[in-house]
Amino acid sequence: MAKDSSKEDTLPAGLNFTSKLIVKPLWQSLDKNSVLFQANLKNVRVGNLQAKDSNSNGFSSQNSHIHDLLSPPFCFKITNGENHGIWFKESSSSTYKNIAKAISNLFQLRFESHQSIETTIFGVCPTQYQLLSSSQSVTEDDGSLSIIKDISLNKCKASNFGFNGQSSDTSRALSPQQSSTSQTTYTVKGGVIQLASSEDQHALKLLGRKIDTTASSTQLLKLESTSNNENINKYKNEADAIQAINPKDKAKWIQEGIEHSVSIVPHPNKISKLKDVIDAKMKYLTSKESNEKVTQNFLYLVQAFRTAGSEEILNILRDENLDEIKYPLVEITVAAQTDEAQSALMDYLEFEYPPDTFLVERYLVALSISIHPTRKMLEDVLSIAQMDLPDKSIHETATLSLASLMYTYSRNNPAFKQDKLFDEIKDFLVNKVKKTLDDEDAVQIYLLALSNAGLSDFVPLATNLAEKGSTFKIQVAAIQIFKRFPAHALKGKIRKTLLQVYFQTNRNYDDTVRIAAASILMSKEPSKQEILNFAVSLADEQRQEVQKFMTSALKIMATRNKEFRLPFSVKSILAAVFRHHLKSGNFQALKTVIGFSRAIKTQIADVEGEVLSSFSLDLEFTKSGTTRRSTFNLAIQAGDRSVDILTIGLYAEGLLSIIGGDDDDTASSPRAIATLGLMDTTLRPYQIFHGQAELLGVVMSTGGGETNILSTQILLIDHVQQMVVGSGMNLNMNIAGALTLSLAGNVEMSLWSRNSNTDVINRAAVVIKGATEISLGELQFGQTVTVSGVTRVDFITTTEFSGIPMKMCLRMGREDLLARLSSHTYEKVGINKSYSKSYGRKQALPGETYIMDSEVSQTCKEMLEDY
Repeated sequence: MAKDSSKEDTLPAGLNFTSKLIVKPLWQSLDKNSVLFQANLKNVRVGNLQAKDSNSNGFSSQNSHIHDLLSPPFCFKITNGENHGIWFKESSSSTYKNIAKAISNLFQLRFESHQSIETTIFGVCPTQYQLLSSSQSVTEDDGSLSIIKDISLNKCKASNFGFNGQSSDTSRALSPQQSSTSQTTYTVKGGVIQLASSEDQHALKLLGRKIDTTASSTQLLKLESTSNNENINKYKNEADAIQAINPKDKAKWIQEGIEHSVSIVPHPNKISKLKDVIDAKMKYLTSKESNEKVTQNFLYLVQAFRTAGSEEILNILRDENLDEIKYPLVEITVAAQTDEAQSALMDYLEFEYPPDTFLVERYLVALSISIHPTRKMLEDVLSIAQMDLPDKSIHETATLSLASLMYTYSRNNPAFKQDKLFDEIKDFLVNKVKKTLDDEDAVQIYLLALSNAGLSDFVPLATNLAEKGSTFKIQVAAIQIFKRFPAHALKGKIRKTLLQVYFQTNRNYDDTVRIAAASILMSKEPSKQEILNFAVSLADEQRQEVQKFMTSALKIMATRNKEFRLPFSVKSILAAVFRHHLKSGNFQALKTVIGFSRAIKTQIADVEGEVLSSFSLDLEFTKSGTTRRSTFNLAIQAGDRSVDILTIGLYAEGLLSIIGGDDDDTASSPRAIATLGLMDTTLRPYQIFHGQAELLGVVMSTGGGETNILSTQILLIDHVQQMVVGSGMNLNMNIAGALTLSLAGNVEMSLWSRNSNTDVINRAAVVIKGATEISLGELQFGQTVTVSGVTRVDFITTTEFSGIPMKMCLRMGREDLLARLSSHTYEKVGINKSYSKSYGRKQALPGETYIMDSEVSQTCKEMLEDY
C-alpha cells in the first residue's frame, strides 16, 4: 500500500509471503474435463516489505501461528477452466479460506482468446482471455502458450465485493471513490502452468487525489517440479477422493464457491470507561473555538460512544456535573449512529414538556444530517412527529428531520421503498400538506419536509402546487421539492410545469416563483433548447428584476460550463442569440440591464480539476431596491455529485412600509425570516421580526458585538469498507471526516442615518482521517493519513436606505488558511520485526477577498472610501 509512491517522502508498506505449494490431482471425470485437486501450503514464511536485514531478506523465520493457520489441505475442482467448488474442513477460518480461494483462482484459465462472465474470488465478473502467442498444440508435450487474463473488477456483480460494513452515501461529493483492476499473465507448456504472474490494484481516493491510497497484491506461481500421479483414477467420484484425505480426521468437509468469504468488520475496541474518556477530553468539549484539536477529538469521542451500551451513555447524559457540555454530548451521541446511542437519547430527552427546547431541536437537527441512519432512528422520529406537542417548533423540526432521514435511509437501503414504514412516513407527510393548505406558514414547513425527502412519490402534489398554489410562497416551497432530485429525474411533467411557470404559459406568476422555477431548471442539466429559449425571452421580458437575475445567471453558466456538466457551450448559444438580434434595441439594452437582482458564483478552490468548492449568492430585490430574498450557499462538487455544506437564506417583505417607495412590495407590515441548511438538509425557518415593533426591537439590540448564531459539529464522512485483494487477504479501509462550524453575526443599524452594516462570520475547522490496514494474526501493515485545516470567512453587507433605490455593497473575504497533512506507514511481523515512518507537511494559503461582480464592485467603490 502506498499514499503516493512517486513522492520521495513516502514508502509503500506491505507483507512478503512465500511458501511451497503442492498440488495433487485426486480425481478426474471420464471425459477429463473436470479435475479435483488437493493443495497444501508448506514452509510458509512471512516478512516485512521494508524492514529487511541481510540474513532474512525481509522474511521472518517460520511462524507457528501462521503455520497452524495455513497448513491444513484444501481441495478445489476445475471444470473446463472454471472453478466448480472448493472444500475445507468445517473449522477453517475465513482468512484461511480466502487465501486458499486466491490460489484456486489462479488455476482458472482458458487456453484461447475468450470473453465470459466468470465467478472469481472477487465476485461474478466480466473476464477476458487474450492469447498472445502459441507454439504447436497445447496438448502436446512441447506446445506452449502465453495468455493474459483481465478481470473487470469495477463491473463485478456480487454483494460481497465492494464493502462489508458501512459506506458513505455515494451521491455525496465527499464520498471516497474506488477503482480496481486485475491482470494475470500465464505461460503454459504441455497443458501445465509453468508461470502465473498476477497483480490487482485497488485505489481509494478522496478530494481528487489529496487523500488517496492504492493497495496492490502481486502473486507469482512458478512451477518447480512435477511427478507422476498413479492414483488419479483410484476413486469413483470426487466425494470418495475427498473423504480419503486423512481419514483419521473426523472433521466434516464443507463445500463453498470461490467467491471470497466475508469476515466481520472488526468493531473498534472499547477504549475505556466512557466517563474517563470524557474527563480526559473535557477541555475540547468546553471549547468555544473552531479548531483542529476540537474536531479531532469529536471524531475520537464518536468512536468511543459507538462501543458503549445504552445504559452507560444514558448515565453520561444524565450526569449533572456534565451539564455545561450537554449540547456537544448530544451531537456526539447522535453521530455514533448506533441503536444503543439512540435508545439512550430517547430515554434522556423530554419532548412533550422539555426543560430545554433548544436541546431537543439540536438533537433533531443532528439526526437529520446522519450519514447512516438506522431504522430505529426513523421509527423514533416518526413517533415524535406524530405526538400532539404543545411546542410547535419541536413538531416542525421533527417533521423536517424525519423527511431527511427518510431520504438518506432510502438511498442506503433501496428495498426500503417496499416497506410498510416507508408508506407510513410518506402518508404522514402528504397528509400534513393537504390538511394545512389554508395555513400559508404551516404548509410551507411541510413542503420543505417534502423537499428534504426528495422522493419521486411527491411529484404529482409538487407540480400541482407549483402551478396552482394559492399563494406565491406556497408555489415557491413546492418548487423547492425538486431541489434534491438528480438531473435525470427532472423530466416529463416536472420540466414541463417549471417551464410553464417561468414563461407564464397559463397565468402570471410572482417574480420569486419564476426565478425559483428557472433556477431549478438551470441547475439540473438543462437542454440546449431550454438555454436558447431563456436567452431569446430576455429581450421581451417585462419584469425588470427577473430580466436582471436571468441575465446574470446565464452569464455564470457561460463562464462556468464545466460545473453545470453541459455537452454544449452556453457561451456560444448566447453569442449566437446576440448576433442574430444584433439590431434589436432590446438586446442591446441587455448589456446595461437596470435592476438589483442578480446571481453570483465564485470559485473558492479547484482540487486538481476533480473537486470544486464554490459559493453562490442569489439576490432578489423589489423594483425599489429593497431586499426580497437572498440565499448564500457553500457547495462542494465532484463530477455529477455535489453537496451543499451550508446554506443561509433571508426572506423579507413589507420594508417599503418603512422607507417608502412604489407598490412593488404589497405587504402591509415588515417581516423577515431566516433559513438555514446543512449538508443538503433544510432546517426550520426562524422569524427575525414581524411588524414595526419587533423590527425596532431588533434595531435597538444591534451594535452589541458578535452574536453566536450556530455552533455545531458535523460528521462529513463515515466510510468503513472491507474488500478482498488477489492474495485472499481482507483489506480494511476507514475514512472519517468532521467539520466544526461556528456561525456568528454582528449587525449595526441606524434608522437615523438610514444605513446598516452586517457581518456574517463563518469559522470552520475540518479534519479528515483515513486508515488502511491488512492484518493476519500478529502480522499487520498499513497507513494512516490525516488532513486538516482551519479558517474564517466573513460575508459583509453594507446598506444605505436613505433614498430610492437603495445602495448595497457586498464583500466576502477569507483569512489565511493553514492546511496540514500527516501520514504514518507501518509494518509489523511479530515482536521484533517492525518498520514505521511518519511525515508531515504544512501549506499556508494567504487570505483572499472574493470578487462578486463588476457592478457590485462599482457600488462598493461609491459607498466605501477604503474599498
